[in-house]
Amino acid sequence: MSDSEEPLNKLRRFLLDDDGCLEQQIQLAGLYLLAWEMLQTAIREHLETFFSDISSESGQIEFKVQEKYTHLFSGTKQFEMQLAQWKEWEVLSDEETDLIQELRKYRNEIAHRITRILINDHTPMIEIGHIEAILSLIHKIDHWWLENFEAAINPHILTISEQGLAEAYSWRVGFLSQVVNKVNKSRNAIPQTKDSSQ
Repeated sequence: MSDSEEPLNKLRRFLLDDDGCLEQQIQLAGLYLLAWEMLQTAIREHLETFFSDISSESGQIEFKVQEKYTHLFSGTKQFEMQLAQWKEWEVLSDEETDLIQELRKYRNEIAHRITRILINDHTPMIEIGHIEAILSLIHKIDHWWLENFEAAINPHILTISEQGLAEAYSWRVGFLSQVVNKVNKSRNAIPQTKDSSQ
């Protein structure tokens, strides 16, 4: 079927049904982009801290990446090198780094081709499961960082209960979880239809 012959079921639903599906998809698009930026920040910032020298000469604590590690934070392949470092530390598996690259590609689809996602019947709807996958990865990275880096500086962390750690290890996870739960509630109120792309 050519583009001109597409049934445009999505577009008809958005324009005629007024069931909140369009608003939800726009919400999920924005939430996906936000979640991705937080994952990217978690991947980069912890490495920057780990490979930096700490100075307080100016009266404020400053971090400066050591010269031999600056390649991790510059150039077109810096993201791939950062993932390789997390893999070397055995924090992320091959499957997880592959997943992150797929999530990155989908981030670019949402950022640059959102209209196609919204109205093309052969392009799947944005699913909250994509965002939950990002949330799980942020959870894993931040939790590892807390237990293996922060705890080395402040051993008291290891005496905190599991629930206390779960609440403390990542403001990112806490924030995103609340937003995801909120969107999930509105999602459950919207009638679900079979994905026309399948």
